[in-house]
Amino acid sequence: NMNQSTSNTATATYSSEPKNLSKVTYPFFTSALKYGVLAGGLVALFLFAMQAAGMENNIGAKYFGYSILGIILAIALGDYNRFLKTGTTFKNGMTFAAQITLITGATLILVNVLTFLSGSSLVFSKYGIEAADFPTLLMISGALFLEVMVAGLIFTFISLQYLKSRRDYDSNTDPQ
Repeated sequence: NMNQSTSNTATATYSSEPKNLSKVTYPFFTSALKYGVLAGGLVALFLFAMQAAGMENNIGAKYFGYSILGIILAIALGDYNRFLKTGTTFKNGMTFAAQITLITGATLILVNVLTFLSGSSLVFSKYGIEAADFPTLLMISGALFLEVMVAGLIFTFISLQYLKSRRDYDSNTDPQ
């Protein structure tokens, strides 16, 4: 009888999930939307700044702008990781980051279309091509979307490898 109460105390004391987070569900879509729109807006501002500075054909600098997406993905995945069970970081993180990246790409396309429709000269260009008509705008938007998806995947893998190694393998105290 004494052993039974000791083991119950041990399992209660060494629970793998913090008490304050175990009953809270993560606002998955709301957070993905927030982080995605933020990343899309900041990348759009960066691309506008490049355009205004006359550096829109500097491909290396343009791709550097996607590091903004990488930073936001790392922050978002770190936030989400606190709610995940040990061992589920990679799979769940991929789903979350894919959602954020899709929303980021959609935000960039929306900003590009609205800028085009407003007649602004700051419409995004790609490979030296400016959108003079709607089909060209769609082609440039598609190229932007693909770039965001590739950059998002790369930064997601980097972030998740870091989070996975910190969370899942640092301690052997978690029985899961």
